[in-house]
Amino acid sequence: MFLNYYGLREQPFGVSPNPRFLYLSATHREALASLYYAIEAGRGFVALIALPGMGKTTLLYKLLERLEGSARTVFLFQTQCDSREFMRYLLADLDIEADQNDVVAMHRRLNEALVAESRAGRKVVVVVDEAQGLSESVLETVRLLSNFETPSAKLMQIVLAGQPQLAEKLARPELAQLRQRVSILSRIDPLNLVETAAYIEHRLQVAGYGGDPLFTPNALGLVAEHSNGIPRNINTICFNALGTGYALGKKRIDAAVIREVVADLEVKPLAADQAKVPVQVATTAAAQSPDVLALRGFERGDVGGRGFRRQLQLDQERKQHRPRGEDQRHGMGRKALRTTVAAAAALVMISAWFWVGRTRWGRGLRLPEPVSASSGERATDTPKAIDSPKSGEAESAQPPQPSTALSGESATDTPKAIDSPKSGEAASVQPAQPSTRGARAAAPVASRAARSFRASPLRKSAPVGTLNVVANVGGAKIIVNGEIHDDWLTPRAITLPPGKYRVAVASDSHQTWLQEVNVTAGGEQTVSAQLLPLSGAVVH
Repeated sequence: MFLNYYGLREQPFGVSPNPRFLYLSATHREALASLYYAIEAGRGFVALIALPGMGKTTLLYKLLERLEGSARTVFLFQTQCDSREFMRYLLADLDIEADQNDVVAMHRRLNEALVAESRAGRKVVVVVDEAQGLSESVLETVRLLSNFETPSAKLMQIVLAGQPQLAEKLARPELAQLRQRVSILSRIDPLNLVETAAYIEHRLQVAGYGGDPLFTPNALGLVAEHSNGIPRNINTICFNALGTGYALGKKRIDAAVIREVVADLEVKPLAADQAKVPVQVATTAAAQSPDVLALRGFERGDVGGRGFRRQLQLDQERKQHRPRGEDQRHGMGRKALRTTVAAAAALVMISAWFWVGRTRWGRGLRLPEPVSASSGERATDTPKAIDSPKSGEAESAQPPQPSTALSGESATDTPKAIDSPKSGEAASVQPAQPSTRGARAAAPVASRAARSFRASPLRKSAPVGTLNVVANVGGAKIIVNGEIHDDWLTPRAITLPPGKYRVAVASDSHQTWLQEVNVTAGGEQTVSAQLLPLSGAVVH
């Protein structure tokens, strides 16, 4: 659907384990080399452990591709079986005919085939994928297969690949004999930020993409964060991102598209909503609606995201040859209703705020404005704090008066605080002056605010560190944890709180440079970005 739009020959983020798309990270390359070396050396048993979605099957296909022509290979993935069924699968892949009900006959025919392959100078390599599903009895059967040997060499090389549960099984005391025969145990770790960006670019290049970087640095950072470095999750996010970008008419995938895709792929909110709403049987017309079709496609794994639902709606309308005016009017009506409700709620909140401010209950929430005694004009919004009388002193009966009350001029912007009488002095009684009740209430409120301010210590500044970013290209954009500022251009010193940051340096004419940096309190960290032209490969 979006291949021609982005200039791709084939699907870059497919679900099949195609070894052409295998990206060899540091741990992938080490695991492949270890397996190949163990088979060539005739070690007998090797194991490969990795989390789901890390590309174990693709790596095994790459291994079998290397062994093609020099070994007889068998790939087994039916692990939900007993020992007899396992032997049947093995003999069937080796094209060995035997009585499937006679275990002794099956072992004899297997031994004859292994000896014949050894005399021909070929190894027999058996790869068991998803081996964590094998029961202990079947694992014991696999161990006994290693007994097919000559005095000088093993007749069969066995590779057990599975999830971490396989390692837990091998660690059990009852499988100690099998664990002792595993000579090499390889692992695959999740991809980091730099490897995630290189992984996406590698798959796009294999699929035929040759233009400018298709994903922005912020988008790559979000993909690495939400995928946890697992290639299967990266494929899912990028596949939906390309479909959403195509539906929205974007030639480049930015962070907004990734956020929308991640929100659409979140399963927990969907499960919670499904539990709250009772299930209803859809009618025939409702079952053909674009939203229902999109949800069905999402369950199959081939459709997802609001961008896809929008595209499905467009396709549905083209087939039915009907205008979109009616649907748009319904959509605008719902939007107008939501806007009206929001405006009414805001109006109620504003009215409640004014009502609280004008009642006795709200006097502690805001300071009333004092009124000038002569001109009737209001003083400024923020009078200075009035000191409260000390212990044992009589409180002055004179309300606070602006300094220009007798001249007829307006009060100054910031009236000065009125001093309270000293100890031992009687409170001076002045002639009554016109004032308001709100002006008398302002004094104790302002006094409480002043005491609270004087009592609170100054907040200490948090420790920070300095990150110096330089590059071989001047004026390149600096992105820190997906945040961009107009003045963040190389070379630049940035003050940051202590912690780990994802730093990217991007330029329109160069490829994006990525690195993770630790900033310490009071420390200074310098990173030097080496940007390559767009025609080169991303190397870091």
